[in-house]
Amino acid sequence: MAESSVSAPALSRIHRQRQRLLVSSSDELVNPSSSSSSSSTTTLLQKWIRAIQLRKIDASVSVAYFLSMACLGSIVVLLPTISELPPSAPMTITSLATIGGAIGKFINGFVCQKIGCSTCAIVYLLGLSCFSLAFSHATTIRTLALCGAGMEFAHSIMWTSFAVILSTHYGSDGIGLARGMTAMALSSSAASLFVKCFVGPVLLKVADWRVMAKLGAASAFVGCLVVHFMLRNVEDDNNSNENSNENDSKSKSLKKSASEQKANNNSSNTIRASLQAVVRNKLFWYAGGAQGFATLARSSDKILGVFYRDCTGVPAYLSGGLTCSVTLGLMHGLTTSRTGDFVDAQDLEHKQAFVRTRYIRTVCATLMLALLAIASTTTSIVSNPILLTILAAASSGVVASSIAWPFYQLPAILSMAFGTNKAVFFSFVDGMGFLWSSPVWAAAGWLVQNNALGCGWAVAWVCLAVLLGVGGVLSSKAIDGHYAT
Repeated sequence: MAESSVSAPALSRIHRQRQRLLVSSSDELVNPSSSSSSSSTTTLLQKWIRAIQLRKIDASVSVAYFLSMACLGSIVVLLPTISELPPSAPMTITSLATIGGAIGKFINGFVCQKIGCSTCAIVYLLGLSCFSLAFSHATTIRTLALCGAGMEFAHSIMWTSFAVILSTHYGSDGIGLARGMTAMALSSSAASLFVKCFVGPVLLKVADWRVMAKLGAASAFVGCLVVHFMLRNVEDDNNSNENSNENDSKSKSLKKSASEQKANNNSSNTIRASLQAVVRNKLFWYAGGAQGFATLARSSDKILGVFYRDCTGVPAYLSGGLTCSVTLGLMHGLTTSRTGDFVDAQDLEHKQAFVRTRYIRTVCATLMLALLAIASTTTSIVSNPILLTILAAASSGVVASSIAWPFYQLPAILSMAFGTNKAVFFSFVDGMGFLWSSPVWAAAGWLVQNNALGCGWAVAWVCLAVLLGVGGVLSSKAIDGHYAT
C-alpha cells in the first residue's frame, strides 16, 4: 500500500539518490585521501573563522572605545590649527588637560564600582560629548583648557569600565579575556591612526576646527548609544549568571552567619574598604609600578617627534607623522602575541619567561635609540639622516610591539585577584602610569635641554631603558605574587 501510494517520479528520485550515495561511498573507499583532505580543509577554514570572529561583547566594547578615543584624540589634531591661539597655548592647554585625566584615574574607579560599569560608561560618554561640544564654542585659552580637562576626566574611566566588563564576562577564561582586551586595544590604536591620518590631513582642509569638535561630540554620543543598547544586556546576563551560580552554591553559603554576610556587604560597599583592599595588597604595588614604567614605553611617541627633528633632521611637519611607528608597533604586538602560551603555561617559570622576554626586547630597542642619538653627533656611515630615520622608526616600533602585551594584558589578568574591587584596581593602576610618566618626561626634557654629558638624548634613552628594566623585575614579582598564592 505504501509503495503504491508513491508516485513514479518520486520513486525515480529516490532511486537516483541511492545511486549517488553508492557512488560517493565507493569513491571514498577508492580514494580516501580526497575526503580526508576536504575535511582537513574544512576544519582549517573553521579554525580561521573562529580566530577572526569577534563575539558580540568584544565588538560592542571595541566600537564604543573607538568612538570615545576618536572624540578625545581630536584635541591633539585640532589645537595646532586654532589660529587665534599664540604658539605656546597648545602646550599649556594639553598640560592642564592632563590634570583632569590624572584626577579622574584616582576618583572614577570608586564611581564605576558603585553605580556599575555600563551605567558609568554611559554617563561619562555623555559628559565627554558635552565637553567636546563646549570645546567647539570656546573662545579663550582658559575655557579651552577647562573643556580639555573635562574631556580627559570623562574619558579616564572608559578603559577601566570596559576592562571590568570584559573581565567579569569572561571570568577564568584567560584566552577569551585576552581576545577581548586585544580587540579593545586595537580599537584604541585604530582611532589614533584615524585621527592622525584622516581627521587632520583630510577633514580639516574642508571644515573648520569647531565643526570637527562637534563631530567629535557626536562620536561620543554614538558611543553612548552603543553601550546602552549593546552592553547593558551583557551586564544583565552576567548578573543573572552570577545569581544562578550563587543559587547552585547555596548550601555552602548557608554555613556563614547572617551577621557576617551583612558585615561583608557593608564593608565592600564603602570607599574606605575598597581602598584598603587594593592599597594594602602587595600585588597592587608590583602591578602599579610595572604599569607605570610600561606607560613610559607606551607614551614614548610624546617625545619621539622632537627626537626625529633633533637627531635625524626630519622636517617638523613630518616628525609628528613618524610617531605612527609606535601605534603600528602596538598593533603588531597585540596581534602577534600568543597569549595562550602564557595562560596555558604549566609552571610559574614559563609565565615569567614569557613576560621577561618582552621586557628584554624593549630594553634593547631603547638602548638602540640611545646609540642612534650618539651616532647623530658623529660623522659615521650610520649618521646618514635617512638611515637614522629608518632605524629610529624601526627601534621605536620594536619598543611598542614588545611592551604591548605587558601593558594591555597583564593588568587584566592580575585584576582577577581583587574580586569586586577590580574597578578600583584598574583605575589606580592606570593612575600610576600618570604619576610615573609626568616626572620622568619632565626629567628627560631637562636632560635634552641641558645636553647632559654632551648628548642629552642618549642619556635620556639610557635612563628610560633602566626604568623599563625595573618594570620588568616588578612584573615578574607581580606574576609570582599572583600565581604563587
